[in-house]
Amino acid sequence: MKHRNSDVPDYSSLLRLDGATYAVLGAGQGIGRQVALALAGQGARVVCVDKEASRLTGVLTELGDAAVGRVADITREDDVIGLVDFLGSHFGTLTGVVDIVGMAVPCDIADMTQDVWDQQFDVSLRHVMLVLRHAMPLMKGVENASFGFVSSVAAIRGSAHNSAYGAAKAALESLITSAAVEYGPLGIRVNAVSPGIIWTPRFAEILGDEGRMANEDNTPLGRIGEPWEIAGGLLFLASRLASLVTGQVLVIDGGVNAKFPYPKLNFIRR
Repeated sequence: MKHRNSDVPDYSSLLRLDGATYAVLGAGQGIGRQVALALAGQGARVVCVDKEASRLTGVLTELGDAAVGRVADITREDDVIGLVDFLGSHFGTLTGVVDIVGMAVPCDIADMTQDVWDQQFDVSLRHVMLVLRHAMPLMKGVENASFGFVSSVAAIRGSAHNSAYGAAKAALESLITSAAVEYGPLGIRVNAVSPGIIWTPRFAEILGDEGRMANEDNTPLGRIGEPWEIAGGLLFLASRLASLVTGQVLVIDGGVNAKFPYPKLNFIRR
């Protein structure tokens, strides 16, 4: 949609996704579930993808006729190809992909094995290349086509026990910028969000109440993020409100990354 400089667009309509079709990868729980709900709430058809069929039941019930489900492990190229074939045969074209898949496996560098290193790059990076490569043909020439991925603040700040995950996410951000340059002439945007700690069921299990309070104390906004807040960023990047945004990583972390990194050092005397 083009506007003359003097035009004032209907901003609420630019958020709408009526007639669009999106695949949400990792839609069965947490952030992925919220992304599926957000996209459908703005009128999109959503293909909810997860490697566990049991995870899809709840979100598909919530979305009703606005969604269909597909079981696939997108870290496997054959599954990605099968998913793209399914999307092409059912919908013909695809407006966008929102990819939530990725999970940190804590490991000290001194204890790092090749298997752990490879697993982190497979789960956080390799499948992104597969999705970018195989889904792109369905998106060429589609209005407001876009890819949205999930990075991490671990990509830009050192994190003990998290070296492989952080390195994979940093590489993901580089891949996103290159894809944005290559796919821009095709009218396809490529972006990501970079969350801090988000209170998903997994983080709740890992941190517990004590860990949550400690991280809230270290966050300028004074609280841990919720999955819907990451979904909101991805919804913006998918919408026409972000029609000029590509090759970008939107940090959503409550301000942690913006502040002086030593919480106990409040001032320096000279």
